[in-house]
Amino acid sequence: MASTSGTAPRARVHAPWSATAWRDTAFVASGVPLQAAGWLIAGSLWTLWTPAKSVKILFLAGTSVVLVLLVLRPLTTWQRERCWAMLGLHIPRMPGFDDGRPRYTPRYLRSPELWRVLQYHMVAGPFLALGGLGVIAAWASGLALTGAGLYGWALPPSSPMNPVAHPARIVALTAVGVLLLAAAPWAAAGVRRLDARAASALLGPDRAKELERRVEDLAEKRASVVDAADLERRRIERDLHDGAQQRLVSLALNLGLARARPSAGSRTTPCR
Repeated sequence: MASTSGTAPRARVHAPWSATAWRDTAFVASGVPLQAAGWLIAGSLWTLWTPAKSVKILFLAGTSVVLVLLVLRPLTTWQRERCWAMLGLHIPRMPGFDDGRPRYTPRYLRSPELWRVLQYHMVAGPFLALGGLGVIAAWASGLALTGAGLYGWALPPSSPMNPVAHPARIVALTAVGVLLLAAAPWAAAGVRRLDARAASALLGPDRAKELERRVEDLAEKRASVVDAADLERRRIERDLHDGAQQRLVSLALNLGLARARPSAGSRTTPCR
C-alpha cells in the first residue's frame, strides 16, 4: 500500500491536466518578466545610443549600473513573495542586504550578499527566463499542433494544413503536439526546481555563514551554561562549607556547655 500511494502522486504530478503541472507552469511563466527585468532595464538606455564619443558610452554604462542597483531590492522582494505565494517556499531576508535603507557605500558594493543577488538577477535569471519561455512555447505549440486536425477543416483544400489533402501530415503534427503536451509538465517541473534552488541559494542567507553563526551561538550558549554551572557549583560548595562550619561551631558550643553543667552542679551541692 505504501508503494502504491507513493507512485500514484508522481503520475498525477506530471500529467498535463494535473493541478501541479499548471501550478509549475504558472510559477515558471510568472518569473519570466522578473528574471529578465535586470537585463531589460540595463539595456533599455542603450536603445538611445548612437555612435558618439566615449563619454556618452561611459555615461550610459554608469546609468545602467545605477538603475540595476536601484531595482535589485524590489526585484528580490517580489521573487521571494512569488516563491512563497505559489510554492510555499520561504526565503529569509539577508542581514547584509535587506536591513535598513541601502547605502551605496564601498562596503555595501563589496558585500557578498549584493553580488549573490546580482548573480541571480543577471546570470541565473536570464537562463531561467529562457527556460520559462521554452515551457510556454511547449504548451502553446502542443495545443496548436494537437488541434491541427480540428481547425484544419476550415482551411481551403490547397492549404498544407488541410486534413483531407494532407492526412499523414496532420497525423504527424498531432503526434508531435501530444508529445509536447506530455513533455511540457516535466519541463515546467524542471525549471521550477532550478528556480527554487537558485532563489534559495542566492536570494537567501548564505548557508555556510548561517551554519557558522549557529555554531558561534551554540558555543556562546555552551560557555554561558558552563559559567552558570560553575557559579552554581561554587555557591553550593560555599553553602556546604559555611553550613558545616556553623554546625561544627554549634557542636563545639554544645559540648562546652555540656561539660560545664556537671562541674557547676558539683559546686552548688551542699555537704552533709
